[in-house]
Amino acid sequence: MSPDELGEIIDSHYQWLNMDPAGRRAVLFGADLRGVDLSGLDLTDVDFRSADLSDSDLSGANLTRANFSDATLTYANLSNANLSTAEFNDTDLRGAYLLGANLTGTEAWRCNFKGTMIEAEALHNLLGCRNP
Repeated sequence: MSPDELGEIIDSHYQWLNMDPAGRRAVLFGADLRGVDLSGLDLTDVDFRSADLSDSDLSGANLTRANFSDATLTYANLSNANLSTAEFNDTDLRGAYLLGANLTGTEAWRCNFKGTMIEAEALHNLLGCRNP
């Protein structure tokens, strides 16, 4: 996907978020987004299923309710991102950077967290672990 195409999709998504009838929800299913800089953007409700976001920068982005199922986020920067109620099912997060991310209500099943930088408490909450 070219940067111009991605920019158009994001612009239309902003319109959709603001209830503009000309806007459309961003569906980036299966998109090759390796290395893109989406830091600080409002990407609420974006569909990233099966997308490749390896080495991408999503730091500080609002990713509330975003769907990352079957996506690849190896070495992605998600620091300080709002990932509340996002879906990470069968997601590859190896080496991803999640420090400071809001993971409240986030769903994560069968994910690969090997080498992921994340606060221990946040990981335990994400995985539904209870303190002894």
